[in-house]
Amino acid sequence: MQLEKQLNNLRDREKRLTQQLNEQSSRNQSSGEIIITVQSKSSTNIELNLSYIVSNAGWMPIYDLRAKDTKSPIALAYRANVYQNTGIDWKNVKLTLSTANPSQGGSKAELYPQYLSVYEPQPIYVQNSRAMKKEAPQAMAMEAAPMVSMADAGTTASLVNVQESTMSVNFEIQIPYSIPSSGNPELVDIQNHSLSADYKYSIAPKVDKDAFLVSIIRDWEKLNLLPGKANVYFEGTFVGETQINGSDVADSLVISLGRDKKIVSKREVVSEYKARKTVGSNIRETFGYKISLRNTKGEAITLTVEDQIPVSQDSRIEVELEDAKGAAFQTETGKLTWNVTLQPQESKEIIVVYNVKYPKGKQINNL
Repeated sequence: MQLEKQLNNLRDREKRLTQQLNEQSSRNQSSGEIIITVQSKSSTNIELNLSYIVSNAGWMPIYDLRAKDTKSPIALAYRANVYQNTGIDWKNVKLTLSTANPSQGGSKAELYPQYLSVYEPQPIYVQNSRAMKKEAPQAMAMEAAPMVSMADAGTTASLVNVQESTMSVNFEIQIPYSIPSSGNPELVDIQNHSLSADYKYSIAPKVDKDAFLVSIIRDWEKLNLLPGKANVYFEGTFVGETQINGSDVADSLVISLGRDKKIVSKREVVSEYKARKTVGSNIRETFGYKISLRNTKGEAITLTVEDQIPVSQDSRIEVELEDAKGAAFQTETGKLTWNVTLQPQESKEIIVVYNVKYPKGKQINNL
């Protein structure tokens, strides 16, 4: 009888708990349990403030870069897309955004021996209506989906305190925000910066006839920027998106501000330089190109022009640059660079001539 009485009490408790679980499930909210062990030398009443880490909450940086003209500084708006899906709506809470990531391991990286071996691919036999063929394994590619752009918002970045520690940077947002438990990001302002920048035009007619206006921002590493997407605006117009790589080791940040159709270029083959001769057991071919530039703007510009010649990775193939007056030449990459000043309505031409020598009877790839 005693056991039956205990069993009835347990059944009633199970029924109540099952009812509570059903109510929680109907509200589509997450639930959890936290167990705390407290040790005290005397009996007392205490108040506990509990801090805990959840894996389904975080933030991603997003930037706005705005340039009024080529004589004004760059306005950088540093923002965050804050999201959470903890099952509890955050209502009027003060946020602290940290560059630290508690989900990453803190153990020092270890190096292990790197063993080499010869890879012997196994042939794959494919049967068709005629015969058995050997086909090499085909590589598979995966394309990442593009990120969704956020709408513009007013700035409250002046109400943010920045706390730098040895290992991270914390941004303490002074005004409260409400972040629903939906997983959808909410835009939060972090900082605004006015950055001095150098502007220049750059063009590579071999791959694109249009010239691009770029801004060069120096001392950018002091801004505590994280890798993220940046929306670029020039003269009040959205010109595109770029990526800011906060882990880059370069001393300057180069941002493309879009195409300038008022700078015209053309790259064409010069037939009088093209020749093919037999020299002993080798073939010597000569190639020549003319790059035509014209500034149709109403002001003088400085233009960086880029071109290239082939680079040999075989001792039997020799490449020689014959003519590229005024160019800076990188032998390792074959890159040619000119700094050209064009007055309004002025035109200039650049000639590039190079020779390629290779064994007779051999076909050269990518020539």
